[in-house]
Amino acid sequence: MNEKEISILDLLNMMFSNWILVGVLAVVMGIVTFLYSNYMIEPTYVARGTLYVTIDNNYSVQSNVNINDIMAAQELTNTYIEILSSNTFFKKVEQDSGLDYTYKQLKSMVAYGAKDESEIIQMSVTSYDPQHSAQIVDTILRNAQSEISRIVVGGSAKIIDSPEIPSGPASPNIPKNCLVAILLGMIIGCAINFVNSYFDDSIKNVATLAEKFNIPVLAEIPVYGETSAKSSAK
Repeated sequence: MNEKEISILDLLNMMFSNWILVGVLAVVMGIVTFLYSNYMIEPTYVARGTLYVTIDNNYSVQSNVNINDIMAAQELTNTYIEILSSNTFFKKVEQDSGLDYTYKQLKSMVAYGAKDESEIIQMSVTSYDPQHSAQIVDTILRNAQSEISRIVVGGSAKIIDSPEIPSGPASPNIPKNCLVAILLGMIIGCAINFVNSYFDDSIKNVATLAEKFNIPVLAEIPVYGETSAKSSAK
């Protein structure tokens, strides 16, 4: 049995054989995604802050925290991040924040990172309230200075950027979600068209008939339009 050879032009024709289906699916998925993102997903707000951390050449460590022989700024920063991720630290943040979050909830809301392998710690807090996000970051920054000094003798931290109240939600990104949904709807529509066209064995014209059975066409019965039919009836 001969396999079908499909050119790029044939593929495009098959994918857009029913362009109405493609358009309808794209519009429907875009509308559904807009409504879902706008009314069903609770927006989240992200506040950020940064710390510069350093240490004297002669230092010692307390509270069983081992950071001996730190040779690079990245290692130093990672150590400080571990200190600021401890349960002890977040219990203090829980007390000082004045908000109704447990220390476990606070830990799940905070993300730390080192900026370009430097001694700068970036932190972000994600919550459903923009003021809460900024307040938690501010509490962490204030407590980080005393916590680092308590754990590492000679360790210090300075605030570079204080948090600002987010002006808008970080998530959901409604325009992006809708664009992705529209593209996905178009892809699904094109896939349906392709499958229907590829497995469609019906004979649509003389050329297809001759190609399918590899025999010459001797005659063709003409198809009269509606106008011809009415004229014949008269």
